Amino acid sequence: MTPSLGHAVVDNVEWCDLVCRSLDLATGRSDRLWWCADEAPTFYPDVITTTPETPLDPLLGLLDDRPRCSVKDSYATLDLSGEGFEVVCEATWIARAPGVPAGADPGWELIGADGLAEWEQAWLAAGGAPASMSAVLLADAPVAFVSDRRDGRIAAGAVVHRGTGVLGLSNVFEAPGSSDEAGASDGAGWRAAASAASWLAPELGVVGYERDAWLSTALTIGFRPVGPLIIWQRG
Repeated sequence: MTPSLGHAVVDNVEWCDLVCRSLDLATGRSDRLWWCADEAPTFYPDVITTTPETPLDPLLGLLDDRPRCSVKDSYATLDLSGEGFEVVCEATWIARAPGVPAGADPGWELIGADGLAEWEQAWLAAGGAPASMSAVLLADAPVAFVSDRRDGRIAAGAVVHRGTGVLGLSNVFEAPGSSDEAGASDGAGWRAAASAASWLAPELGVVGYERDAWLSTALTIGFRPVGPLIIWQRG
């Protein structure tokens, strides 16, 4: 069975919570919201909505003392434009049924704690954020860092989170210069990352969110769109 929108949202909340707690940042939850009580890491939201119906007052109250902050509107139901926020990203949640895609290449490798620094350097070179990936994630959490090594260096990578009944695919990247111009435009790296995720636990569906070219790629390899999301930012 293909995972639902709810699976994708829950998995993303679990992943963001793991990242924050691995960096010793406090987090909290209510029946409608998740939040990082401290300033969230770069590229991670300060607040995530977990239901379509989210009152503004509790959400905004969490951010009263943060001139710069972001909200992941998981169901694209909020209008924060009158509260000093602007839309910085519109994307689509995606989900794929369990199983390994036909023709998948199992050649990607798992990264251990001793290889995380190299993985992170490759991720940073591709536009990732510094100081947001801790080895704690490998030691104490259901997380796998995967990479594709070419000519002795990491050319592409991703993170796979084994969440509640699904695999969450995120942080997909291709290092600069790892593909020729044609290869960089055809989504090969993203397709390979999605296959690597499925190889880890073929009995589980895969979820995530994407936009633009990588969303188009996902839809050609068995993923289906399950709902929109919006990321709002203030400051």
